[in-house]
Amino acid sequence: MSIPQLTLALPPSFGKLTNLTTLTLNGSSLLSLPDVFGGLWSLRELSISNFKNLTALPLTLWTCTALRRLMLGGCTKLATLHAALGQLKMLVMLSCRGCTALARLPDEVRELALLEELNLVGCPVLSMYKDMVKNPGANFKGWTWDQRKKVYDALLMGL
Repeated sequence: MSIPQLTLALPPSFGKLTNLTTLTLNGSSLLSLPDVFGGLWSLRELSISNFKNLTALPLTLWTCTALRRLMLGGCTKLATLHAALGQLKMLVMLSCRGCTALARLPDEVRELALLEELNLVGCPVLSMYKDMVKNPGANFKGWTWDQRKKVYDALLMGL
């Protein structure tokens, strides 16, 4: 399902789409997304892009535990990701491309043992993580967990 240029709020019944596997939300001036993600048990891929005024993601988003790919692009006022990100144990790809205000990743990103791809391109506030940002896509496929943990620790500590 794709909802381009969203101008209205999502209805509360949206969370009843229990078999929805892919959702693309593109372009909106909304300040926040409603907490309607709680019943999307089958959601595997979520793309939220060009929400220029979005400052936070709804807490119910972190209950979508089947989520494998989370793409946040061009959300220029999104400054942080909630610690509950660590609950998305099936996540293999996280992209924050163009989230220019993103200042830090939560420590819980280390709990994402299946994460293969972390994209921080276009996140200038994260420039302290230049070794990661220099490598678009930052693909961890084939790395051991210990190797990934060192990279995550470096990201989180700003080394």
